[in-house]
Amino acid sequence: MKTYTLRDIPSYVHAGWKAAAAVKGLSMKQFCYMALLSEIQKTLGRSDKDKEKQDEE
Repeated sequence: MKTYTLRDIPSYVHAGWKAAAAVKGLSMKQFCYMALLSEIQKTLGRSDKDKEKQDEE
């Protein structure tokens, strides 16, 4: 898995991200991953099953 760095995150976004992750009992990394995955799935109309199929190929 590749590692990426987010830069220039406004303090109010960071604070909201941290609070939202805490409410869900997740780390900020886990929350970010889930939020990105959810947005990708909504945008591309893909599901976890589609990802599983890609992984198998």
